[in-house]
Amino acid sequence: MQGVRVGNIELAPLSDGVIEFQASRLFPRVTEKQWEPYRDVLTPGKDVRLVVGCFLLRSRGKTILVDSGVGPGPVAAFGGVKGRLPRELRAAGVGPDDIDIVFITHLHSDHVGWNMAVRDGKRAPYFSRAQYWVSKTDWDHFHGPEFTRPKEYLAETTTPLLEQGRVTFVEGEKALTDEITTLPAPGHTPGHTGLALLSGKERGLVLGDALHVMPQLSETDWEEAGDTDPALAVSTRKKLLERAAREKAVVAVSHFMSENIGRVSKSARGYAWMPLEAGPRKRP
Repeated sequence: MQGVRVGNIELAPLSDGVIEFQASRLFPRVTEKQWEPYRDVLTPGKDVRLVVGCFLLRSRGKTILVDSGVGPGPVAAFGGVKGRLPRELRAAGVGPDDIDIVFITHLHSDHVGWNMAVRDGKRAPYFSRAQYWVSKTDWDHFHGPEFTRPKEYLAETTTPLLEQGRVTFVEGEKALTDEITTLPAPGHTPGHTGLALLSGKERGLVLGDALHVMPQLSETDWEEAGDTDPALAVSTRKKLLERAAREKAVVAVSHFMSENIGRVSKSARGYAWMPLEAGPRKRP
């Protein structure tokens, strides 16, 4: 596994592809003037490129996949992207049957795409041995009337897991292993959940979509278009960044385009990202 260690825990980044959005669409309340100090983040067409990041963890004999990307595609909602997670897993020496737990940070479509596969004309878990851990709050929200976006993807990737007894619901803090605990991080979605890693004296945080782009390290008030509760998302982001800096934790973020495993330090503008010397490879 190419990546880093947090004590005895192995943490490696995986990519299921790259997606692009107009900056004005992804951050509709952020003006062009506010983007000026961060022009290097934008393409010439003023798009934001995001890696569809997943992570692989090994702890106490368990192999854990964090999120399952956009899926095989092509996914029209993301510009026709085709996911490459199986190839990334093979490169890490891991097959679908090796995964013990699929931990889903939240139920947006770019985090659940490889949950299921079609076998003999029927939908079955792509990770055949795994239990799929997901927030009960998120499950209820995405399957309820308050979630008004198209839900077809849930029927294809997620809902059948419950009928097949593959869902483990998470509420609050729950141990995946004695080194890895779920970490409520609401706001982006009602049940958005990260992971807290503690092994020996080393700490880590898997933050999912608590941040989308590096400018949010300084511009912690920037609201992303998909935030269910923007004010809560901002509050959660600030608390997580303060914790990450205080604990000198290794931090994993789903969508940072270059190195999405690093550390966070306080800076004059808020917080700064410090890539790890032995960190993940550069993204395409």
